[in-house]
Amino acid sequence: MPKSLLKSFLLLILLAPLLIFSLRANAQLPRVQNDPSVILTWQALNFVPSDYQGKTLPTAGTPFTAAVELVDNGKFASLEGSNVQWYVNGDLKQSGKNLKLFRYNPPLANVAESYALKVKISNYKNGGHESTVVVPLVHPELVIDAPYPNQEVEAISSVWRALVYFFDVLSPDALSFSWSANGETVDQPTVKNRIILDLTQAAHGAPLHLEATARFEPKLEAAGASITMKIK
Repeated sequence: MPKSLLKSFLLLILLAPLLIFSLRANAQLPRVQNDPSVILTWQALNFVPSDYQGKTLPTAGTPFTAAVELVDNGKFASLEGSNVQWYVNGDLKQSGKNLKLFRYNPPLANVAESYALKVKISNYKNGGHESTVVVPLVHPELVIDAPYPNQEVEAISSVWRALVYFFDVLSPDALSFSWSANGETVDQPTVKNRIILDLTQAAHGAPLHLEATARFEPKLEAAGASITMKIK
């Protein structure tokens, strides 16, 4: 017998017990099957700037939508024969077969600080599944966009914008804005959330204090901000 063939035969003999043990162990292991998991998501329907990358949060009167999926063995499950129930703060709001989408329109007089959003899925493979998330409520916000480094602005015409977040509107055009510079009201141009200040006559080193306020009268929403710069 050639030496190479002899070495291969001896190696097979040495490994045979280990291979047999491994096969027996694998045969005795049960298949692991994950329980179905619920994926619950929500989205507020109010305004944020187009470049905002965070979560859009609702104010007290903002509607929001929610969606649910049941994942079973790595696949989205069909809920055609399952009843889906949607709850807000413990109250049943809507239910139905395969009701994967839900929209909540809160009352204008809502005073809650958050919503407990719960979904329950019943009659899926003779079992029930549920998930609950907290939807936080916030107040509208306003930020004065000051693209000038070191809080210094040159004594020229300068542009300032008021960026608004979480108002229950589709566009800032629905808001009323007011501006003041060093305590004096600034007339608004065509674009209401933007002003142009002529600082050519301002003294170098003088402070510039800006204030901006945005209001949405139908829902009594308001937000404001201020910023202090130095003219260089």
